[in-house]
Amino acid sequence: MNRLLNNTTLPDSILRLLKMSLVFALCLIATFGLVSCNDKEEPDYISKKTAKTSILLYAVASNNLYPAFLDDMEEIIQGLENTDLEEVDMLVYSVTPNSNATLTRAVRDNNGQITFTLLKEYEGDKYSTDPQRIANVIDNLQEYSEADNYGLILWSHGTGWVPNFSDHILPTANYSFGQDKVDGKSDYCDIHELADAIPDHFFNYIWFDCCYMASIETYYQLRNKADYFVGSPMELAGEGNPYHIVLPYLAQSDFSLAQAVDVEYRYFINRNIPVALSIVDTSYLEDIAYLAEKAITGKRPSQLKLQTYHRPPLTALCDFGQYTLAQGASLGNSWSAETFNTLLNKLVIYKAASPTDWRNRPIDADNYSGLSVFYFEDLGTDESEYYKGLDWFKAVYTTIPPFI
Repeated sequence: MNRLLNNTTLPDSILRLLKMSLVFALCLIATFGLVSCNDKEEPDYISKKTAKTSILLYAVASNNLYPAFLDDMEEIIQGLENTDLEEVDMLVYSVTPNSNATLTRAVRDNNGQITFTLLKEYEGDKYSTDPQRIANVIDNLQEYSEADNYGLILWSHGTGWVPNFSDHILPTANYSFGQDKVDGKSDYCDIHELADAIPDHFFNYIWFDCCYMASIETYYQLRNKADYFVGSPMELAGEGNPYHIVLPYLAQSDFSLAQAVDVEYRYFINRNIPVALSIVDTSYLEDIAYLAEKAITGKRPSQLKLQTYHRPPLTALCDFGQYTLAQGASLGNSWSAETFNTLLNKLVIYKAASPTDWRNRPIDADNYSGLSVFYFEDLGTDESEYYKGLDWFKAVYTTIPPFI
């Protein structure tokens, strides 16, 4: 499902789009001169920058979120204005409509203003949702930036674990990461590919600035990729992360994810915009899978009694904690809800949600775990067959229950 666009801000977005396009054009002209897309001219030598914290924003904005991306770039500049750029290295990989992808770095010019300088321009032979391109950009991050802590922000459309089965024909909404749209055709990166593209144990955190990515299946598939995940089990507002107030927290040498996420939550709550966010400590994902595997043999609750986060007719995404507790309860004394809740609280170290979702359905705080789970049904579809190949299914569904 697309990140939701706020129509009331569209005129400002168009104005910002024009403004930011002019700003980026002037910056590139001033720094590198006029460069054609085919020349791929880059600086002859780029020294590796050393900083306390390095942040890579990976933005696939060659779609209807492009105006929001330009807004976010303005917010990033605002968020870095009072930041010591000797302490933080802010890199932005972006692909936008009708342009090749670039990797840029935030710098302070002679007037003390934040601008972006080109590090690399990429050939147009790969989609930005191609796992080889994602891996290449992370390699470039390591080549250009050395830091004590690395953060990755994935920016685009996002829809969780379900594959798109991309055939380069503009498809209907499915669950995956990113939408790189070129000449009317779209390409997506499924979770298997994303897991292959990101190196193990390199990033301190991965922040999903895209919809639906806070699912137990997605996080379990990526469990070795970062210490912490930040995301939402439902849709995000089209404007996405308010970087002007979030970045000051991420840019600190002793950065606080909880403070950064909480300030985003309050930003949307104060504007009466639906929001649901969570932070997951990945070190507990294996343990939670063990307990979920025990619960899965119990009687499955009715989907109608569960808190859900999807938009019908899309794949059913239920609350992970509520679903697992309800199923485990049918096992009696052989399964401990107390043990599960204790571990769940260690796994999800921050969670907050608005009173209602985008369809004005209530979000019960007592049944909000910060994570979704697929209401699995073995229907023999391509989707259910794909689900059986996920690490979560292999770890939890050791015996497929009768679902009665």
